Amino acid sequence: MKKKVIIISIIVVIILALLTIFIVKPWLEASNEYKTITSKIKKENKKLEDSIGNLDKYINSSKKTYDENIPSEAKKIKKTAQQKMIIIEKKPFLTSEIKKVNKKMDKNPDLSKEINSVNEMAKKYDISIKQMEKFNNPSEDYIKKRIASVETVTNFAAVTEDNDPNGKLNKAGGYTSTVYFESSLVNQSEFDTNDVIEKGTECGGSIEVYSTEEDAKKRDTYLASFDGSILSNGKHTVVGTVVIRVSDEMGASKQEELTQKIKDAIAKLD
Repeated sequence: MKKKVIIISIIVVIILALLTIFIVKPWLEASNEYKTITSKIKKENKKLEDSIGNLDKYINSSKKTYDENIPSEAKKIKKTAQQKMIIIEKKPFLTSEIKKVNKKMDKNPDLSKEINSVNEMAKKYDISIKQMEKFNNPSEDYIKKRIASVETVTNFAAVTEDNDPNGKLNKAGGYTSTVYFESSLVNQSEFDTNDVIEKGTECGGSIEVYSTEEDAKKRDTYLASFDGSILSNGKHTVVGTVVIRVSDEMGASKQEELTQKIKDAIAKLD
């Protein structure tokens, strides 16, 4: 009887050993590999999620950008990044199925390209917001400093209450400052005065600053009422609370080019 018990015990031990070697051990190895792979994927996904979350702060903000294309570009970058998130396969029960899943998943997941793309977009968004803030009722000194950096601007002068041709300086709905400028793109010899303000926008243009966007838009609408007529005021563009005017004495392409240079000069970050 004792001998029989010993034999049975030996058989049980052998069976358990075989189960461990051929069933339990392979299952544990496959499961551990699954855990290692999915852990790497989760970390990589988390880094991308964090980057997207940071970009979302800009996308969901009410702040305007200097580059009007930035919001739509950011949404596209976000969508593309989300589509690159690595899907983690559900862990099966059988060892053979776990091995198939492990083989299917990337053992060295790398989302650095997508993360960098999202981070770069966030930086561009941040810069563009800061650039747009430069058009929020900038000071007269700031405008003079910026206009002086524009290559084709040869001279400029800010209006005062005594020489303001429109009489709108610091009045309700009027501008908080206006700087008239001459441009080398316009023949200055055709004017019978050297006074920039007396020459008006025809000698180059002007930059009018308002306290609110609403006032700036109203001014632009007023100027637009003369477009195409003999009283045309040239090209005029609103950015934030700033109205940029460029002389009608230059061609359309030159008007566009000068307007862009002025905008970029004002938007420049130190």
